[in-house]
Amino acid sequence: MSGEEEELTWCTISDEEQEKCQDLAKAVQEKFSDFFASRITWNKPRFSYKIGCQRAVSKEECMEYLDQGIADLVSLDPGEVFLGGRYMSLVPIMQELMQGDIDHFYAVAVVKRGDLRDVHTLHDLRDKKACFAGVGSLASWSLPISILMDRRVLEIVDCNNHVKSASEFFGTSCAVNALDDKFNPLGDNSNKLCEICAESGEGHGQYCSSGDPFAGYEGALQCLRDKGDIAFLKHSTVELVAEVPESGQEDPDVCDYDVTPTCEAARLLRTDTPDRIDPLTGRHPFDLFSSAYRYNKKHNLLFEDKTRKFLRIPVPQQSYKDYLKDSLDHILRVRHCPVPSMRLCVVSDHELSKCIRMMTALRAQLLQPELSCFKGHDSVDCMKAIARSEADVAVVDAGDVYTAGKNYELIPVLVEQYNLDTPEYYAVAVTWEEDPDTDILYLKGRYTCHSGIMHAAGWVLPMAYLINNDRIRPYGCDSIRAAAEFFSKSCVPGVSSSDYNFGKTWNNLCDLCHGASHAFCSRDPSEDFFGHTGAFRCLVEGGGNVAFVKHTTVLENTDGKRRQFWARNQINTDFQLLCRNGKRVPVQEYEHCNLGKVKGNAVITRGGSAFNQTQVDAFLNLFIYAQSFYGLKFGDDFSFKMFSSEEPYADLIFQDATQQLVVVPEEERDYESFLGEEFLHAMRTVNCRAGRSVLPPILSVIILPSITSFMLRALL
Repeated sequence: MSGEEEELTWCTISDEEQEKCQDLAKAVQEKFSDFFASRITWNKPRFSYKIGCQRAVSKEECMEYLDQGIADLVSLDPGEVFLGGRYMSLVPIMQELMQGDIDHFYAVAVVKRGDLRDVHTLHDLRDKKACFAGVGSLASWSLPISILMDRRVLEIVDCNNHVKSASEFFGTSCAVNALDDKFNPLGDNSNKLCEICAESGEGHGQYCSSGDPFAGYEGALQCLRDKGDIAFLKHSTVELVAEVPESGQEDPDVCDYDVTPTCEAARLLRTDTPDRIDPLTGRHPFDLFSSAYRYNKKHNLLFEDKTRKFLRIPVPQQSYKDYLKDSLDHILRVRHCPVPSMRLCVVSDHELSKCIRMMTALRAQLLQPELSCFKGHDSVDCMKAIARSEADVAVVDAGDVYTAGKNYELIPVLVEQYNLDTPEYYAVAVTWEEDPDTDILYLKGRYTCHSGIMHAAGWVLPMAYLINNDRIRPYGCDSIRAAAEFFSKSCVPGVSSSDYNFGKTWNNLCDLCHGASHAFCSRDPSEDFFGHTGAFRCLVEGGGNVAFVKHTTVLENTDGKRRQFWARNQINTDFQLLCRNGKRVPVQEYEHCNLGKVKGNAVITRGGSAFNQTQVDAFLNLFIYAQSFYGLKFGDDFSFKMFSSEEPYADLIFQDATQQLVVVPEEERDYESFLGEEFLHAMRTVNCRAGRSVLPPILSVIILPSITSFMLRALL
């Protein structure tokens, strides 16, 4: 190491800790040889650092400073070691050892002597005023909360927010950081776990944060003295405070919960503990492992006051997992979910790839239930898989919500919201501005582009409009035959599928499609002209005269927003909307020129006799948390984005126009209430089976489970 000193910056979180850090820096500068020479116990070059001190407001901000290179070292509680290692790639390098080389402490529940005589079991702690050192701390939060969960005392009300579960069990309490973004990602935590925190902290905005007087283990004990019924602490906290007694305070009763490792620390060693006053300064001499006598009766500044020396952690073991060992189980168990997994059904290889990336992203945030992916042949195959409990959820068009509800007792629980105030969109007819001959009232013999057979905007609403207004001969309710005989050529993905076409195959309804081999005219993203973007592409490069899509489609794919060759030179003024009165308007005027309004794509799951409220709540919870982490459309290229699809693909799993997922009210969680009477009438107009009872049961013949299966439809 060069002769020039390098600065080693320590991160502090209070004025007292900052002062101690500065005193440490002076001690290192002034008395290096006496302070360190006899205490360096491993073979290293001469210590040539000077100590710097960086003030932060919390340990989380300190971890961010380390991650950003603003600071180099900080001492952390084991629960904080988990957060720093798991989310910021920080590593533990030294461990504190207490007298006798003890490397652990006991997690204890403390009450005031003579109090809580009515508590005989853990269940009796319900509605008691609890004091915690802070959400996420190991001994004061993760360990007791996980034990209460394991013994089914504390009900899990939110798989991804243990603060909410604790709020439901305890009475008004103090758990600092309960409202912090890390533990309150949706911003809807109750204030209940902050209500008995100190009224004011150091400066403004410290209430229920790391600066609150009731923060930390010593603060939690003070909370017990002043307001609480029970405090969850380390055994060393009670011993330390007893050394600097508060007048008039009774000794607490202590019961231990478990054993956990001591706090993470750094490279510096201590002086002998002084027992005298320095005659020159009138203060106790500086001591690395003593705080209260010198710093306003504050304990555990920089390090635990019970620490006697450090243990160097070998490089191969410098990870949060190796450091925490068995204690990691408690930290992870507070994230336990009664529903272990959620299987999302997708319909193409491209969607499967996105689902796997989504699964990885959700695991990175430890979100529960654990997501897994199931690939179906198409949306109907996904409905069957969900009904058979081979999958749990799928994201489908409003037209498929109808099929799923009527034929398979599936229900919508979440719905996509786009750029409107409600989770709906307008179905529109788009044509070229330079094609004045195409008119919604006179489409006989024209070339048409549809997002998919029985899709709401791509088929149900436009065909119902044309039939109900006597523009097309209806042939009863056989809209496929009606379209085949009215339009010259079309692309209607899925029109030949036996799930939708129960009669003759009309080849002209696939003539404009573009998919290769088995993907040709298929009702999934493997067909290039499938979906709203696909139907618009059919209009642009497939020879179509009109495309039936949702109102956001043109604006999503023009003016440079899509980089593919087919869209590169398109601008939105090249296209117009066809209105029901025969007029044309710019594509931005969809509110006044459309074929109707329909609900957005929905997440469906099991209903009817297979309905499980616990499962539904867990699935909803996972999607809501997922979008809070990954719902942004913009960011770095490496971040997963739920509502974006990598080109050349579009609308994989979710529509790319989605801004958020909205929970469907419980009273609307059946397909009829969700879709509304107008859409149901339109569906009956275009679908001969829409008015009939549930389709005949499906007979499954399984060959080599988990590898392949063949489905046979029972004869009528």
